[in-house]
Amino acid sequence: MLAKGEISWRGTGGTPFNPPNVRIPIPHGVHMVEFFATDYIANSMLYHAYKQHLMDVVVGPESSLQLKDLLFTSCSSSFCIGEYLGNLGEQYPDREVEIVFTARKAPLIVFIENRARFRLHGRMNMYVRPNNETQVKEMIIRSDTTMTANVNMWLNGTRIIGNATVENLDFRLLETRIKDVDQASFGDLGLFGAEFLEKLLTEILQLGIAMPTMLGVQLKSPRLTFHERYLRVQTYFKLDERFTSELVQKAVRQTLSHVG
Repeated sequence: MLAKGEISWRGTGGTPFNPPNVRIPIPHGVHMVEFFATDYIANSMLYHAYKQHLMDVVVGPESSLQLKDLLFTSCSSSFCIGEYLGNLGEQYPDREVEIVFTARKAPLIVFIENRARFRLHGRMNMYVRPNNETQVKEMIIRSDTTMTANVNMWLNGTRIIGNATVENLDFRLLETRIKDVDQASFGDLGLFGAEFLEKLLTEILQLGIAMPTMLGVQLKSPRLTFHERYLRVQTYFKLDERFTSELVQKAVRQTLSHVG
């Protein structure tokens, strides 16, 4: 059974691209059911999330435990972003740093053998927050960024979870108000950003995606594999005897009522 499906905002459709052409392998093995899905489903969701500005985020020290000590201009005990950006700590001492990320185009995910590849293009503006009534919020850096990451996913029960590894993270400096910060020194921020983004993406992937299930059907030992432009789930299943019995009885009653 083949079907085309997409994930769109309020089910309105309008995804401006089509599913890839894939060759579905002939079923083999002992599994009772095989389910195939192309990366079109994931990309349609990412496209509509981008159009609704759901990919745009504001990040500060309060956003994550990993950022609690990092997004500061002055470092107390551990390292912080102030160590990476020229005279940031001297120009703006004891200030919180806020990062505003805006996607420049829809993200892209491509399924390949054994994993998926994810690419995101964005605009990243960096601000220092006011620390007292005499200060104001100031933009200190404006930049473009491109990230490429490898995503590994697997099944944990009936939930799809995973982790991410950033393969490449490029920053292009557009404007800066920090002394001693140029493209070369700003590019070094990639090491700092890659570690943070890996943790952030992995945290999101660890939340998991519940596999769709049918009432009265219990999946047994599902197996997930990635292939060129599609994923496959192979599984056994068990029918709930009570549910099946009630379903059959209802069908028989409906049939008899029509006959009568």
